[in-house]
Amino acid sequence: MSKFYNHLSLDERRKIYFWREEKISVNEIAQRLGRHRSTIFREIQRNTFFCEEDKTLSGYTHLNAQEFYRRRRQKKQKVESVAGLKDFIIDKLQSDWSPEQIS
Repeated sequence: MSKFYNHLSLDERRKIYFWREEKISVNEIAQRLGRHRSTIFREIQRNTFFCEEDKTLSGYTHLNAQEFYRRRRQKKQKVESVAGLKDFIIDKLQSDWSPEQIS
C-alpha cells in the first residue's frame, strides 16, 4: 500500500511564517496544520534564506519558500531538461500518437 503525500501550499507556508514570527514551536505549528513535525522542520531547514551582507534579511519567509519550491520542481521536469525531448513529444502528438506510445 503506497502513501499519499501533499506538498505544502502557499497558504500553509504563510501560516508557518507568521507562527514562527510569533515564536510558536515547530511541534505546535505541525499540530495546527495537521502535519508531521518533521515536515515542518524540513520545510524550514530547506527554505531558509541566508544573506551574508545583511543578516536582518536572513530567515524563513513564505514567499522565498514558495519560490525555492517552484525552482526545485522546475529542475525535475524531464521534458524541459533533456535536449530534443520536447520536440520529439510534440512531433509524435501531431502524428496522432497516444501518450502511451510516446512513453
